[in-house]
Amino acid sequence: MHNWLFVLSMVLLLAPLFIWSFRELPRERWQIICAIPVTKRADGSWQGLNLTYYGLFNALALCAAVTLVFILTGSAGIDFPVFVALICALLGICLPASRLIARWVEKKPNTFSVGAASFVGIVMGPWLVLVLERLAGRLMSIGFDPMAVMAA
Repeated sequence: MHNWLFVLSMVLLLAPLFIWSFRELPRERWQIICAIPVTKRADGSWQGLNLTYYGLFNALALCAAVTLVFILTGSAGIDFPVFVALICALLGICLPASRLIARWVEKKPNTFSVGAASFVGIVMGPWLVLVLERLAGRLMSIGFDPMAVMAA
């Protein structure tokens, strides 16, 4: 019963956000948050760095996902050091992969790909959890259920 309540609360929380975002975010005014001046050119114009709403929303989604994994692993009885090690290992692999794979596929110098990071995380996640289970058992005498961590 608690599982259904959790899923229902997530649906009720996210459905209005998705409805709003699919309608509003493709519009022109939602493309760039701000531009940061980097260098001034000889002709008096500026070269800048554009910060996009897409990047902001990806960062917020990453924070929300890490928070959700923290809640789920905590409810499964996973110790905090295991959670931190898992998140650091996954992000340490997935974040660089999002840039490298996007650069390789799209042939652009400055791009990221959420799909690439997700793919690498899905492929590497189970292996990282198994290695982490062994290391946590040997180094810290902490045991945990790998399936609970993967479910989170």
